[in-house]
This record gives sequence, C-alpha cells and structure tokens, in this order.
Amino acid sequence: MEQEGIRSAMPILKWAFSEAAILFLRAMKPAKKWFERLTKKHGKGKALSILAHKLGRAVYFIAEEPGAIRYAEVLEI
Repeated sequence: MEQEGIRSAMPILKWAFSEAAILFLRAMKPAKKWFERLTKKHGKGKALSILAHKLGRAVYFIAEEPGAIRYAEVLEI
C-alpha cells in the first residue's frame, strides 16, 4: 500500500520541479546563459528536464543536511 503513495507522488514532483525550473530561469540571468547553451545542444524540452533534475538533486541534498531546514519555522509550530 505504501508503494502506491510513492508512485503517485512521482509525477507530481516531476511537474513541481519542471515549474520550478521555468521560474528559476525567469529570476536568474546567469542561468539563462547556461540554459541557452544547453538548449542548442539538447533542445528546449530536454534542457528544461536537465535543469529540473539538477534542481531536484539540490533540494534533496539541502534537505538531507542536518539543520538545513528548520521544520518548526516552515510549519509554524
């Protein structure tokens, strides 16, 4: 039963990081230059997927670091 919950979360996480990649490009000018090079090499869709994957890995490693996220503040406990 637990595996079903994990599987249903995967497409949602993929969508969320894809949206985050687009917003990241809007806000970060240096990332746009990197993205343009990646787009020439792989195409726009694949380049966005690569960026979303990089953002996902960054969030994972930040979350794994002890004390990096203060959950009490995030959840307002």
